[in-house]
Amino acid sequence: MRWVPFTEGSTFRHHFSIAIKRFYFTTTTVHIAPCLTSHCQFSVVISKKASKKAVTRNRFRRQLKDWYRTHQLNRYGHNIIVVVRPALKPQTATTIDHDFSRVHHWLKIHCKID
Repeated sequence: MRWVPFTEGSTFRHHFSIAIKRFYFTTTTVHIAPCLTSHCQFSVVISKKASKKAVTRNRFRRQLKDWYRTHQLNRYGHNIIVVVRPALKPQTATTIDHDFSRVHHWLKIHCKID
């Protein structure tokens, strides 16, 4: 699995505009867009409004990346962008798993796996 950040602002904005599905949770919004390149991308956007401490922001980012890795969402052929809302509360792995199981279920139903 390869972690590829969105390097260009225009690419990032383009993926927001062509998102085919959005999921709204209490602390995050998940945008799912079709993959336009040969590799799928996963991005987490956390502003300083969500938490002033970098430790808290990075911990949440690591938890989300771990969830993405364990569920192998790159095989579905979609880019996933997670935007964290300013009301960031400490999340446990079970809370993240419960919230993002909807995303995983939607991808399993609507995407073909080779």
